[in-house]
Amino acid sequence: MRVNGKAIFYDNYNSANTVLLSDLKFDLNNTESFNLVKQNGLRDSNFLTWTGVRCAVPSHLRIRSREVNRNHIRSMQFKV
Repeated sequence: MRVNGKAIFYDNYNSANTVLLSDLKFDLNNTESFNLVKQNGLRDSNFLTWTGVRCAVPSHLRIRSREVNRNHIRSMQFKV
């Protein structure tokens, strides 16, 4: 994941398959999104780190991430 061209990488986020901006669930508030990703497999993370990563994303990218079709993007990653 990159924010303003700078990589943000947390191994535990990658392990939980949280790799796209849309995975940060900007359609939910910080608490709801954090609880959802924890239920879906995010381990060894805390609410402050989660909130910090979400806050680092510029607002214009937050809006666009809601419009992304996650399955379409994931399939594009593996096209040869």
